Amino acid sequence: MSIAQMMYGPVMYLNCVFEIFLLYNLLEGVYRAYDDRKSIRLLEVIGCSMVIFLINSLNLPTINLFCVPLMYLFFVWLMFRIQLKYNFLYVLFYYVILAVTEFIFHYIYTLLKIDVSKADFSMVLFLVIQKIFEFAVVQMIKKRHQSPYKSGSFQYLKYLFMLPIASLVLLNGFLLSKEGSAGYLLICAGGVLLIISNVVGFSTVEKLLKAERVARDAELLALKTRLERSHYQRMEEINQDYAEYLHEMSRIVRIMEQLACTEEEGAIKGAVEKVSQMGRATVKQCYINDQITNAIFIERERNALDKGVDYQVDIQTGIDVGFIDDLDKISMFGNLLDNALEAAEGCNEGYVFVSLYKGNEALIILRIENNFKIKPHKIGEKYFTTKSEKKRHGFGIKKVEELSERYGGILNCYEEDDAFVAVLMLSNIPNSAN
Repeated sequence: MSIAQMMYGPVMYLNCVFEIFLLYNLLEGVYRAYDDRKSIRLLEVIGCSMVIFLINSLNLPTINLFCVPLMYLFFVWLMFRIQLKYNFLYVLFYYVILAVTEFIFHYIYTLLKIDVSKADFSMVLFLVIQKIFEFAVVQMIKKRHQSPYKSGSFQYLKYLFMLPIASLVLLNGFLLSKEGSAGYLLICAGGVLLIISNVVGFSTVEKLLKAERVARDAELLALKTRLERSHYQRMEEINQDYAEYLHEMSRIVRIMEQLACTEEEGAIKGAVEKVSQMGRATVKQCYINDQITNAIFIERERNALDKGVDYQVDIQTGIDVGFIDDLDKISMFGNLLDNALEAAEGCNEGYVFVSLYKGNEALIILRIENNFKIKPHKIGEKYFTTKSEKKRHGFGIKKVEELSERYGGILNCYEEDDAFVAVLMLSNIPNSAN
């Protein structure tokens, strides 16, 4: 038994897997899978493919004609649980695609006097060509009729179909190279198309990465806008409270003038205490002149109040953070403050102490100290998230470390007694590496 004959069975099974997967690929753009677990869906694909392979192994065309579509119906129901009438229509449509493709290729092979009945490498190659063609047809149909995509979006993706076309031309060229010069011409044409398709592929990836960056920047810009709105709202509240304070102060001063004329010291003392209490109740904190940074601290102050955490901020007068990009302020300061508040939330007397000061004329330092209920997870010199869903968390500190390098700085985290301390140092000297 030759190697090609030994490979015949696995190749035929992979062919069944491919057809089942192609059916799933056609419908996934229209319907959502019934089970979200990938392992279950994979088992369903493998199981249904095995049954179809066993049916094909019987070599009985009549049984194949009826049983294979029934397995397709069962697979679609198993995967998507759609109504029977829609299930039947989609399976019929897909089965017609496979049947027409097989008929076309059978006609082409007969016309070219190519024998594909033998279990050899040529048969495998012809089968690959046929499956690439089927895949291209299904993808073109899916691209044209898939509802989630708006008209005009990702139009450049259609040029990626050049790759399967190039593969078809090349494979046919290799198969027909012994028949004459036509085969070599196909190889040359396929090679040119393959080069162009690679250029298109790299260009498409670049555009997708650019779109991802634009989406990420838009998300951060939206967050920046919300923080600015929070800042302006807080300033408006401060101004309103201050106006009310001045109005009430002027009234109390007049009362104190009248009391001074009557020499009632007790009443005067009570009025003074009332003024003092009003001052403490109405004056709200403005941490720093920088709008974004101030909004970040104010927003976390509200979070700390909701969590019952003692939140204290000490900022050196006249400190300038203008050299830091607004989006980077949100990422660095916001991430560190959020981590500290979440860690301190579970403590009986949770606290977060924040200080922002100059190290020297070129260096600013943000120091955040907090207590914790769950001991930080440390491997080597790195700290990692202690949250249960680690795949969705743990990017905050890593992001801060990356951004600090942009400003020639460093993030240093360590434990001090029963507290966790994060020290972020940033330099206002331009970093030539960036």
